[in-house]
Amino acid sequence: MHINPSCYLNATGRILFGKDVVLSYGVKILSTGLDLAFPCRTTAPHIDKEVVIEDNVWIGVGAIVLPGVRIGRNAVVSAGAVVIGDVPRNAVVAGNPARVIQFTSVQ
Repeated sequence: MHINPSCYLNATGRILFGKDVVLSYGVKILSTGLDLAFPCRTTAPHIDKEVVIEDNVWIGVGAIVLPGVRIGRNAVVSAGAVVIGDVPRNAVVAGNPARVIQFTSVQ
């Protein structure tokens, strides 16, 4: 695992990392957030949701991974992506919200 400078890991909930994971400069991984199902946003409680990052994942500069996300093996998260849902294995995701833009040939 390699964590570059200026990364922010909010591990109030668990963050699980596989082997050979690279977090580029300024990546943010959050395992807690407001309960959006709560009727009043100003008094909503925080909830913890585990984040899982499987083997051989590369997360690009400034990407943000939100609570409850699983990033599959061999995936690439592009620079500046905001990951709000699970990323399939071998996928390359980009954008806000992050969407699959291609699949890698890595097995």
